[in-house]
Amino acid sequence: MPMNTTFSDAALRQAAQRLAYQLSAALPAEDADFSAGFDVRLAPLLRREKRRRTARLVWRRTAAAMLAVVLAFGAALAVSPAARAAVGKWLRQMTTAVTAYQFPASQSAGTWTGNGPTWLPEGYAMTSDLTGDDGVRSVRYTSPQGDVMLAAVGFRSDRTVSMEVRSHQTAGLSDILTGQRPQGEPGEPEGCDITEVQVRGRDAQFYQFRHLPDRTRPVSVYSVLFYLGGDTAPFYEVSIPEQGRLLVWVDEDAGQVFLLFGTPGQKELCRMAESMYEERSNS
Repeated sequence: MPMNTTFSDAALRQAAQRLAYQLSAALPAEDADFSAGFDVRLAPLLRREKRRRTARLVWRRTAAAMLAVVLAFGAALAVSPAARAAVGKWLRQMTTAVTAYQFPASQSAGTWTGNGPTWLPEGYAMTSDLTGDDGVRSVRYTSPQGDVMLAAVGFRSDRTVSMEVRSHQTAGLSDILTGQRPQGEPGEPEGCDITEVQVRGRDAQFYQFRHLPDRTRPVSVYSVLFYLGGDTAPFYEVSIPEQGRLLVWVDEDAGQVFLLFGTPGQKELCRMAESMYEERSNS
């Protein structure tokens, strides 16, 4: 007589667990130990893998540190014109007495032979284009409103060139023994306002000079002086009267420091400088 048997889910689970345990107990015991020869052959592989893990860890840490430096340096460049200047081949430092530039020796040194501005303020015309024994080229533009001078001072191939923007109160002064010129205190230069501008992607500074009271002179005069290495006497110097304007930019490709100064304002001087890099017609 047949029997009808019904099994619950719990009973089926218990039966399956007992069957799995019995099958596991029937299997032969595993040998957990490797042979001596296998251990010897495996040792170099383990050492290589350990070195690789260590190298990967060191590289990840180094890469993270480098990334942090790059990000921090990029942030400094984004906000600091002084930092941007230091990245190039030239340096600039400002104190209360002087704005000093330094240009290292360069293979692109030499006298500038390029073309001057293609755009001039209304009423201006070129009246002279001279190159001195010092290799400095000066181009003068005159008008009834005043004059503009373009000066190109080349880098040197064997010595550093330094440039200083000073008032007449410190220009030409130096220590008799050391030859050191007045340095001033940390801070903004007195007697001029400096605006950071660009000339076709090149960092530039626009100087607006003010009057500095002086009982010995009826007017204030500012000087731009160029020195070679540690020389105490400048090899080139220009004077700018009070209320004058000066635009300075460095063209490292041409190996030149350009000065554009006179009576026009920032907009006019910058446009004159920009026009020097415009493509000229072949006609």
